[in-house]
Amino acid sequence: ARALEGFFTSQGLAILQATPNAGPPSTGSDVHPHEALTGLLALIHGATTQEIRHLTVEATAPAAETVTLRGRPHPTPLDPWTRAAAETCLAHRQALNSTNPCLLVTLQTRATRAPSGDSYVKNVLAPAGGRQGSCDHPGYSPS
Repeated sequence: ARALEGFFTSQGLAILQATPNAGPPSTGSDVHPHEALTGLLALIHGATTQEIRHLTVEATAPAAETVTLRGRPHPTPLDPWTRAAAETCLAHRQALNSTNPCLLVTLQTRATRAPSGDSYVKNVLAPAGGRQGSCDHPGYSPS
């Protein structure tokens, strides 16, 4: 977790640092599925806003425990927390009854095929205390 200091600022990082051997964080009904998935993808997997907003249902395989992030040469293995958040997002998306291929579907994008807006992904972490743009660390470059 110390390697992530300065990369991601949120209450989630403080929780992970305080309880390194604890079970998965609570994803109760007060946490929106997009917030949980976006935070975990950015924090644990170094995903950028572009990678997150272009993540498709087809590229999400919780059963295979991977997601394929746009621009990365190989599927990204998922930890149990991120896999659970991806499954919750899939259920949320299904409840919206959308044909949009993107995993993060909003009220504005559910009737289209467009990804959610860049600002949506950046601001979805605001309830968790994340700073705007926290998914786009300037030193990160997917290899």
